[in-house]
Amino acid sequence: MSLLSRTRPALAAGLALAVLCVLDVGAARAQANKPEKKSVSFKSIDDVELKGTYWTPDKVKKNASVLLLHNFSRTKGGTSHDDAWDDLANELAMEGYNVLSFDFRGHGESKGVGKNFWNFQRFPYNQPLFKKLPPMKEFPTSIDAKDFILSGVSYHLYMVNDIVAAKAFLDDKAGPAAGNTIVIGAGQGATLGLMWMAQEFKRVRDKTENVTPQSRPNLDVEMEGKDLVAGIWLSPSSAVESTQMPTNTWYKEVGGFAQLKKKERIPMLFLYGKDDTIGKQRATTALTTMMPGYKMMADTEGLNKFDVEFKFTRDYAIDTKLEGSQLLQKDLNTKNVIKGYVNLVMEDRGSKEIKRHDSTKYRYYWMDPTQKTPQLAKMAGEDLLLPIRLRMLGIMQAPN
Repeated sequence: MSLLSRTRPALAAGLALAVLCVLDVGAARAQANKPEKKSVSFKSIDDVELKGTYWTPDKVKKNASVLLLHNFSRTKGGTSHDDAWDDLANELAMEGYNVLSFDFRGHGESKGVGKNFWNFQRFPYNQPLFKKLPPMKEFPTSIDAKDFILSGVSYHLYMVNDIVAAKAFLDDKAGPAAGNTIVIGAGQGATLGLMWMAQEFKRVRDKTENVTPQSRPNLDVEMEGKDLVAGIWLSPSSAVESTQMPTNTWYKEVGGFAQLKKKERIPMLFLYGKDDTIGKQRATTALTTMMPGYKMMADTEGLNKFDVEFKFTRDYAIDTKLEGSQLLQKDLNTKNVIKGYVNLVMEDRGSKEIKRHDSTKYRYYWMDPTQKTPQLAKMAGEDLLLPIRLRMLGIMQAPN
């Protein structure tokens, strides 16, 4: 009997039973599978050197990759090594997944910038970081999140472009496994992860080969969000620093009843502390936005009318008052819940191989609802997308 068939009823009744089944099967596998861990670096489109850690599995390998997005705040900062992110990454790699974590720009070790960062014609959003600009030859070679502006649109929103660079790294290093990407984020990192997912469902490949600047686009019918497997959110925020986000719209567009077909909706798991009133309320708002009438698992054991159409979109309360990445502490069962959930979703999806490693040779466009025609997102021959258009994502106070 397959793991999925044994746990499908358990999932409807609560993820705890599913986790137990997964741990039964996975314990011996994990003991024999020692992942390789490497420090890595890669650059954003605007020349920020992002530092991260990349785990690759040894003997047991699954055709999927996991992207970890750490929490952050203006007052406390945040890094990819806070709390138990590294432990989660290692355990997922032992399960057979490629795993990438990294520090967002201005955080941890991701503070170095090159000269192109200060090219304000290409990247005008970087200009307000300095009230009085020094001569070009004296521009700083590093940035720090404590200096990021909060007035207007918080500069932290532009860290979404760091996720684009991280996905490009996975496309290059993980190959076909990057075509099945699972995103796990905490707090404001989760919010940026959802934001990035929303733009992936507005991005489309131009199928024209040997493209020239004069070539008319021949756009694919499928959006690039087809690479996404699931979003796992630990106490997600509805704002990024001083800027309130249209998260309800994004939840509908990515995982709800909006324009996506059933097979295209991205399942999501919302984790929060049982005694964290705000965390539970945010999860409730998100889930009822996607599925009006949804009943929280903590209250109803997860018996919902959405079990067939949204069988993997759920909440799960951890027995604590902690929030965000603090939920990953060793004395809690959060990591086991995540592993169990990821394995179930992947087995249901199947080993779908989507070749993303050839993306460099194609043009991409955004289907921007604020514009009448598709907007160029990447030229053929380039590795990275142009900076994401915030207004396209409903952040109307942002410059276009």
